[in-house]
Amino acid sequence: MSLYPLIEAREAEMKNQSITKLIENGLISEDRRMEFKCDMINYENKRLAHMRENTRPFRYSRHRHQKIEEEFKRVHFYNFIHCVDDWLKDHLRNDGRCIQIYEDVMSAVCRSDSRREPDSKPNIRERIETPFSVSRAAPGSAKSNAELIDALALATGMKTRSAMSICGQIKWSDSIARKGISGSWMGGSGFVSGGRLGRDHMLSDVPNHFVRDRLVDYIDTQLEEEDQKEAARNAVFSDLSPAEMEQYSVLVAQKIKEKQPKELSELAKQVTGGREIKNQHERAYMFDQAEALEYVDIEIDLTPKPGFATRRFPLGCGSVYEAGQPRLTAVEADVDIGSDIDRDCDQIRAMIVRFTSETEWTVDDFRRALGIQGRPKLTKFLRDDGPNKGDRVIFELAWEFFKRRELLGLHTVEGSKDESEDESEGGDILQESSGNTKKRQSPGGDGTRKRVRKT
Repeated sequence: MSLYPLIEAREAEMKNQSITKLIENGLISEDRRMEFKCDMINYENKRLAHMRENTRPFRYSRHRHQKIEEEFKRVHFYNFIHCVDDWLKDHLRNDGRCIQIYEDVMSAVCRSDSRREPDSKPNIRERIETPFSVSRAAPGSAKSNAELIDALALATGMKTRSAMSICGQIKWSDSIARKGISGSWMGGSGFVSGGRLGRDHMLSDVPNHFVRDRLVDYIDTQLEEEDQKEAARNAVFSDLSPAEMEQYSVLVAQKIKEKQPKELSELAKQVTGGREIKNQHERAYMFDQAEALEYVDIEIDLTPKPGFATRRFPLGCGSVYEAGQPRLTAVEADVDIGSDIDRDCDQIRAMIVRFTSETEWTVDDFRRALGIQGRPKLTKFLRDDGPNKGDRVIFELAWEFFKRRELLGLHTVEGSKDESEDESEGGDILQESSGNTKKRQSPGGDGTRKRVRKT
């Protein structure tokens, strides 16, 4: 049995639901349903004018209802969504509710994408970046995402199209999945097709604190007049005092600076330590690995998972204390690391990237300590995604490396659970006198830093 008739019926229902939403929000009256359908026919003709010859405006008449219904039925559903978006740009007014109305109308045509599974991993935008990101308004009084953008638009006299564009940009940013797959967004539109949820992305899908952070950045960087900035801050962030707002702006600017993607040449230094490579093939492998580093999710929870896997047999590796030493020292060899693997593949990938970023060890040093010949095998492991996805030998070797360092009291990665627990108990974390650990000052000056994937 073909599913097409069912899909067609569902799309027809969604078209009518969107018209009902327009009526409920006072944009058209009940007796203008047919006129709106006529508008949609003309909007589609306008959008496809470059593909159709001799297209004339389709004129409304009370005597042509049957013809209008026939033509409206032919309007492709994907085109219909964009036609509604275009129509709203022309007819919505900036009266303090334009984005709220826009989202309500577009919710009627939100589609699932059967070709894409929802991202199973947590949304990285759920992370709260500053103490001011979450609204401090009384329970039930905090502005919704749409209300935040409406407040900005009204306070600055913004055009409806600009408000819709801001809405679309924020939705698109939040639609990006862990592996970089995102929804589709056309600049100037408020509509985002597809994304990490396996369906069209709505503003209500975006964490409220993420919207607040983005609007802070917009006000600080896109508005020119100081009085306009002040009016926008007072309207959007009425829950914060001027002093808190000032701190909020500074923190958001710092976070954005920290998250700027690294240049490929800088990542290449993380691979080789700056060693010049002249061989063309070796350079290609180096840059391929450097790119793989940037796409590893380093923000995942590194809490150990006892019993995740069992080490099949002792693999052995080079020294974990000093880079370049092909064999374990007697002290290292005496450490019993057991056979209970307590990390998954994604955690090991994150630990590799963070370890080679936070210490003097390069990725090449790390690879040689594991006894891996050539970069492509490790690159493939870094590009894999999923707690159970990755070369078993590389996974066990890398786990053994980090477990041995952990039991020796050596630096593994900053902020890991084991190190923080040792520090809380007053224990000293051994910092190698050979300069094995390096700290880089963040804008906050606390010696920590964060890297995020390119998006």
